[in-house]
Amino acid sequence: MQSDQDGGRGESRPRLGSDRPSVSVPVVWELGANALDRVLPDSPSKPPRSLIPEHWKHRERLFMIVTTIGRPIHRLQPESPPMLSYDEDGTRSLHARGVSPRGMTLIELMIVVAIVGVLAAMAGVTYTKYLRKGKIARLDQYAMEVKKGQEQFKARNGTYYNIGCAYYADCGSDGRKKWEEYLEFAHPNLENTTVRVYTDAGGSSDSCNNACTSEFSPNTDDGLWYAVKVTQDLNPASSDKTIVYTDSETETTITKNEGE
Repeated sequence: MQSDQDGGRGESRPRLGSDRPSVSVPVVWELGANALDRVLPDSPSKPPRSLIPEHWKHRERLFMIVTTIGRPIHRLQPESPPMLSYDEDGTRSLHARGVSPRGMTLIELMIVVAIVGVLAAMAGVTYTKYLRKGKIARLDQYAMEVKKGQEQFKARNGTYYNIGCAYYADCGSDGRKKWEEYLEFAHPNLENTTVRVYTDAGGSSDSCNNACTSEFSPNTDDGLWYAVKVTQDLNPASSDKTIVYTDSETETTITKNEGE
């Protein structure tokens, strides 16, 4: 960019070219300030929608001004000015160079729909697993509550308590009172669910019937014992129910058939 010296004061005056009139520094500065307010909004990602093409005649000087005052310049590159186009009604529109103002084609739209469908399916599977894990955690909680109730009952009475019905649906009002009074297990919210809570207890001569399975059972030959089993149908498509098991010899719970 060329500049002249204004008299002997050493002030530079920008020149627009040999075929254009000279413009003083205050005029260029005012033009640059006004253009910057429109070209460089507060949000760097917002395109300059309201820029008029006359401003780009002075882009070299605007580039110099922006660099001088230290403002962002990534939206004002002299080699890549925006492209002006006219709509059918004669309205002028400004687009980034290299970007077509047309809409999406049918193939592009189908690709976007396919990608969204895949992401939605993945999110659905993840959400289902999350819900299933939450239900299994509740079954684990129920089993540990019964385990705690059996240990407290033994501490008071010297033996474990054997209940012959499953909580909640398989017990009448009398059976539920025994669960609540002797084992301190009270969950009336299980009335309309598929959750079943079983517990068996006894000695070396007793057998485990309701709370034991072919895979899970305590050692009944070493004296007093108890077993706890909590079941729920987490997968209606499968005949196998989810089982959470614990007993007098197990400190934690064991889960089988997590509903997958």
